[in-house]
Amino acid sequence: MDVRERTVGPVTVLDPVGALVLDDTRVDTALKDTVGRLMSEGRRLFTIDLSHVTQVDTSGLTSLVAAQVAVLKHGGHIKLSSPTPRLRQLLAVTRLNKFFEICGTEREAIEKLDNETRA
Repeated sequence: MDVRERTVGPVTVLDPVGALVLDDTRVDTALKDTVGRLMSEGRRLFTIDLSHVTQVDTSGLTSLVAAQVAVLKHGGHIKLSSPTPRLRQLLAVTRLNKFFEICGTEREAIEKLDNETRA
């Protein structure tokens, strides 16, 4: 999996591309490592655009949860955006839709994060 990153105002947008799964050799830690590096650079507001994620398993869900926990510990926020219908269903079945705020679009997630910082 590859994680692209870009900045829109105060928000860092992460675009994981590919499968968020356990591979044959290790758990793919690209997402968690990227979030950790960005937090060490002072970033605290993230949206993870899930529109390019092709597959997710339990290790992928664990990566999302680990990123959320790390960001919350440092006073930050993560919003998930643009999940596929199947991923949205997986988040609901696992009740992770109660742990994450899920936005229909990247723009919606960025606007909510931007408004939260102004409040």
